[in-house]
Amino acid sequence: MEYVKMKCRMLHDTNSRIRISVLSFPRPFSLTFTADNYFPMSKKTSSRPDGLAYSTNKDFFNDFPADEPVDTLPKEKQKLRVMLDTKQRAGKVVTLVDGFVGSDDDMEALGKQLKTKCGAGGSIKDGYIIIQGDYKLKVLTWLKEWGYVLTK
Repeated sequence: MEYVKMKCRMLHDTNSRIRISVLSFPRPFSLTFTADNYFPMSKKTSSRPDGLAYSTNKDFFNDFPADEPVDTLPKEKQKLRVMLDTKQRAGKVVTLVDGFVGSDDDMEALGKQLKTKCGAGGSIKDGYIIIQGDYKLKVLTWLKEWGYVLTK
């Protein structure tokens, strides 16, 4: 097997096609292929663990048990971590609250309380309560006042 150095340029167009142009080889050439076949563009997870998307079975959605609801730990046992973050946010500072164990509704309620207290926007994503701005000390104080004693 022989290795050859080549100058290449890869172009991606709007129709999910990738074109590779080889500029220096014994003879210049280009390859074109659709990206969907080689690079899956969708990062969505399937709604079923076996990946099945369609079935003629009438009980298609009923053959897997639903997830059991998560019990929310008491405030005294919650180990919450409050930190500042700027990653992937164009240099803007956000306050993250991590470590909440419980239902999504309870997490959203706590997030709403914190956002209201701070007078700032934010959201709840991927198990984090995100508050726009640097409110680390205030959030720590409020959480300890509200009974989250294991907060750091």
